[in-house]
Amino acid sequence: MINANKMTQWWQTELGQYVFAKEKAAIGAVADNINGYFQMQVYSHELLLPTPKMPCCQFLLGDNADITSCAEYLPLKSNSVDVVLLPHVLEFSSDPHQVLRETERVLGDGGTLILCCFKPMSLWGLRHLFSMKKKVPWQGRYFPRSRIKDWLALLNFEVMEVNNEIFVPPFASAKSLERWDFLNQWGKRYWPRFAAVSIIIAKKRVLPLTPTGLAWRKRKLFPSAGLIKPVTGYNKTP
Repeated sequence: MINANKMTQWWQTELGQYVFAKEKAAIGAVADNINGYFQMQVYSHELLLPTPKMPCCQFLLGDNADITSCAEYLPLKSNSVDVVLLPHVLEFSSDPHQVLRETERVLGDGGTLILCCFKPMSLWGLRHLFSMKKKVPWQGRYFPRSRIKDWLALLNFEVMEVNNEIFVPPFASAKSLERWDFLNQWGKRYWPRFAAVSIIIAKKRVLPLTPTGLAWRKRKLFPSAGLIKPVTGYNKTP
């Protein structure tokens, strides 16, 4: 299981805030691909999900979040969620396969999965490889993109889009990050495979059974009363 408290603390550092801002902008740029009523983000200190154009329910799952739970065992009904965002969850989970299995279970057919993952083939990957302190975010496991795609294929996901983000070295200070920010434009053009972060957007394939659209699915997130009692103070976006 992930130590979400350590990740929350890291997100609030200058480097964490830099990553958060870049990923939020990148996810916002593909907001047209993110549709559905129930939209869930697992961990992080605040929502990376883009501001919706239609009424929906966006909520955060984690420690001291809208729903208190862990990524490996989601207290939600099967086929109940339309969008799941996992920002750097796989790298810091003791069982990333279980995280993806649970994500596949709660996503409805045609639902959207968004993964933000650190890449091993990058300056950040080198820092991770040679870091002695092994603190967040260097203590996790950085998986190659090809392996993540294989996992998704096994779970009946189709990768729709992959974006490369952040080519600046992992400086600790905001001043240094801002000074070298121009590398992001160069990196996307000349060396995209050496990006620090991959943002993968995948769709859960619709099985050839009785066709039912998202709009007709029963709007219930949680199992029947008496089975699981999670904290349910989620945010409803008007």
